[in-house]
Amino acid sequence: MSGSVLPPKAFGAQFLPTNIPISFALMTTLRKYNEQFLAELERLNPRQREAVEQIEGPVLVIAGPGTGKTHILASRIGRILLETDTQPHNILCLTFTDAGVRAMKKRLVQLIGPEGHRVHIYTFHSFCNKLIQDNMELFGSAGLENLTDLERVQIIRHLLSELPPGHPLREGRKDSYFFVDHLKNLFKDMKTEHLSPDFIRQKADEYLAQAQSGELEEFVYKRKTKDFKAGDLKQSAIDKLQQQLEQLKAAADLYPLYQQKLAEAGRYDYDDMILWVLEAFEKHPDLLLRYQEQYHYFLVDEYQDTNGAQNEVLQQLINYWEVPNVFI
Repeated sequence: MSGSVLPPKAFGAQFLPTNIPISFALMTTLRKYNEQFLAELERLNPRQREAVEQIEGPVLVIAGPGTGKTHILASRIGRILLETDTQPHNILCLTFTDAGVRAMKKRLVQLIGPEGHRVHIYTFHSFCNKLIQDNMELFGSAGLENLTDLERVQIIRHLLSELPPGHPLREGRKDSYFFVDHLKNLFKDMKTEHLSPDFIRQKADEYLAQAQSGELEEFVYKRKTKDFKAGDLKQSAIDKLQQQLEQLKAAADLYPLYQQKLAEAGRYDYDDMILWVLEAFEKHPDLLLRYQEQYHYFLVDEYQDTNGAQNEVLQQLINYWEVPNVFI
């Protein structure tokens, strides 16, 4: 069978040994994807083309739904592979749903061929799960099972049932479990935004101090009334706020105990994976360095939907680079 050497800029050429003849069929297939991708670039409008061709440094694309941002992202990956010596596994693409991952992989393979399968495309959670599975010796989470909604409610109800009568979450209430849904939402927010009980306490105290000093207009009378003059504090509203903030602080203080109960039950929340990775990055700088050095390009689809913990994972990875190649 006759052979040929593929031009170095064709997709897939960088994975073949130099000057090794390849079959005419393979050469034709790779060249087809190469030409197909270049044709796709020609179909982009000028602003889309600009976003695709600016592959070095940070790039922010502001675009509404249906304007082709996902297509731009896939085209940008193709451009990186075509114009640089970057390997597919040095590109990290993060999105929010498994459906989004599948759609991105499908689009990328359509654009550049089988090489698209080698690009690292994950949801934030699946990326963290893969990192944990690849470094299990650092996490010690083997054997844990994902927490069900029913188990979550049962654990929270147990926490509330053990509170003394004078506790802010029990005081004056016949229903001991009134705050079950409140705690579910609070604990989720604390995980997704990576908030500590101390942080919540600090912000609650700061907000109350602002209200008591008259800095917040919703707690100040704007006009004179029968009993108050303009500028007086709405003391009853401030008293109610203080009670609510005390309940918030008391609820936040239950978070470490909630996490302890999960561990004792051999369970974990879905959002725990991201927190585990952040903690591992802090405890094991060599682990963080390994992933920082692996990824040279970062692309995030629907970046506006990232929460605090997800954004912190991204920041940890790109902080290695003085001018990161990040596309959002």
